[in-house]
Amino acid sequence: MLKNIFAIFSQSLRNIKENISLASGYHLVLPSNNEEVTPTLAFGDGDTGFFESSDDVLFVSFGGGWKYSWSSSNFRSRTTFSFYLSTEGSSAASPVYCFYTDEDTGLGHAAADQLSLIAGGVEGQRVIEANSVIYNLFGVTEQDSVTDATTNGTTTITKAGENFLTTCAIGDIVLIWSGTTTADYGLYRVKAVTDDTNLVLDSSPSGSDSDVDFYVLRNGMIITAADGLVMSGTTKRWLTLRAEMDYTAQIAASKPTQVSIGVAKGFSMPIYSADNEELFFRETVPDRWDGVSDIIFHIKVALAAGEDVDDYFKFQLSWEHAVAGEPVPATSNDVEVEQAVLTGRNAQYDEYDVFFTIDHDIDGAGNEIQPHELLAARLRRIDATNPDITNEVIILNWHTHYQIDKMAAGS
Repeated sequence: MLKNIFAIFSQSLRNIKENISLASGYHLVLPSNNEEVTPTLAFGDGDTGFFESSDDVLFVSFGGGWKYSWSSSNFRSRTTFSFYLSTEGSSAASPVYCFYTDEDTGLGHAAADQLSLIAGGVEGQRVIEANSVIYNLFGVTEQDSVTDATTNGTTTITKAGENFLTTCAIGDIVLIWSGTTTADYGLYRVKAVTDDTNLVLDSSPSGSDSDVDFYVLRNGMIITAADGLVMSGTTKRWLTLRAEMDYTAQIAASKPTQVSIGVAKGFSMPIYSADNEELFFRETVPDRWDGVSDIIFHIKVALAAGEDVDDYFKFQLSWEHAVAGEPVPATSNDVEVEQAVLTGRNAQYDEYDVFFTIDHDIDGAGNEIQPHELLAARLRRIDATNPDITNEVIILNWHTHYQIDKMAAGS
């Protein structure tokens, strides 16, 4: 039995017709050729095999050229942009399956059952499986990652030691992806940030658990089979609807007076004096609305005649929402907006845009405006700050603007 073979052959080993055995505690050390044409440990005709290119780096040659490299940090191919497998721990920003010379682009692993698609060290897409549901996250910003939070069957989720006032904002998306009550997994929206340890969500997780894991996400898009496409932060967009006007009331009273400006039609509005000089609108709140932002009612108006600069006109929008299954309220919420006549915009038919903010949660928590509710409004022109303009104001158009965070079969 050989006790050691240590660089004793200057030529290849040939014509050995019996097994080579080493005594315990000894090992086989081959002479290091350190080049790809004749690798140290070769096979066949001698140009395919293994050699150590430098200390602790093993190369693999095929046909006299090295193709693969092994080291303590990676296993990779020789060709630029070919595969590179890192032995380092993976994350949402550090891929483990990547490309040689571009090692910050590839596939990473944010957590269990999560796959990250990374480009340039930035996570572009995350795929999460939670309770057999796949969530696709595109370009989101992870504001917070929380483990072992507590739910109690209400809309509040709690975790001591957090800093929610800094990391979270109304409208952020909460993705619950782990916890005892799997039925609670899914997407929620932040309705309020109570303090550093408590968030109020738009709906109630049913469980009373102390092991809830969730992400707080902002910007980007999330796609699921249940929710469709959900947007957050800077990716939210505006949906503009034209509320239905109640022409029946206008026709019955023959007021306000309809006027023409070229091919445009409008309604000429004097100051209201219990004389039917008002317009009524209604629409159904769309389910694409994010449910956490205020709604904007917009009218485009024109001066019926020339006016003095710095004179004023004023409109009042009275609105109310009707909760499904409950009596239509006889109350209303009044929003008043005043506009000064501006220099260079005081001639007949000069246009102005007037915006009314509809406070979606004016009635308090639990009574906010909801998708599919009736939203009704009445528009009047009222007395303005002196000096008031002399003539009437023409209503040319009207729209309602909703900030939307989802794509769905909305109303």
